[in-house]
Amino acid sequence: MPVVPDHPFKYLWVAIFDDRVIKQPMDDQYSKHDPKAEYNPSSFRDFLDYFDQHPGRLKSFELRGPSGQLNSVYQVMFDNPKRPRIELWRVRENTRQVLHEATEDLEITQPIYFRRMEMDIQTGERKLLHYGLGYQGQNAKGKNVQKIIRVV
Repeated sequence: MPVVPDHPFKYLWVAIFDDRVIKQPMDDQYSKHDPKAEYNPSSFRDFLDYFDQHPGRLKSFELRGPSGQLNSVYQVMFDNPKRPRIELWRVRENTRQVLHEATEDLEITQPIYFRRMEMDIQTGERKLLHYGLGYQGQNAKGKNVQKIIRVV
């Protein structure tokens, strides 16, 4: 089995557009990282920069285990952007399970992704609780519709 470099994340995100693939680097550094800056965004900013400039081109947003340990892939599929769906792809069995599918047409759809963390204020130790993965969009009445799953 290949050796996988240590990194703090159980899953890394991958954004698949019709013309490009953007992957979260293991160090999660933004491509325009400035070591002298007081604050730098995470590499998710690279996704947002491209996504904002190329609406309608996102095909899927995925959470994948590191190379060599790819067992399950959680995907938000935008092949039909009006009806995004969340799937679990079990790689070894090559099976897919739809976990959720939008039940109405949505506009302005986009992925939702975050990491829920906690920190012990006495020791400074940080712990990843879970990932949030899903989508949001607006229905015909202008209401914001969201679906988020927890990935542990």
